[in-house]
Amino acid sequence: MKTNSDFMKRELAGEYILVPTGEMAAQVSGMITMTETAAFIWDQYDQCENLDEIVKKLMEEFDVDEETAREDVYGYSKELFKHQMILEVPELEED
Repeated sequence: MKTNSDFMKRELAGEYILVPTGEMAAQVSGMITMTETAAFIWDQYDQCENLDEIVKKLMEEFDVDEETAREDVYGYSKELFKHQMILEVPELEED
């Protein structure tokens, strides 16, 4: 798994945003705001091998139950994958 390098995560005044650059800047107008949870998940894509690993890390970091963590990770990841913001996600490529 990996993030699309045409998106840069930034923190501005305590808020997390994704800024499209390169080819994606022409396709996505403006910046995308993220919650703290979304920013945490985003950071895991380049470090983890699969979504289940991210689910476990999210459970540890935010002290949430597995069902909630799984819904958050898979739901958010499906949207990002659909818009080519994350790449090479085997669990989602099969869908």
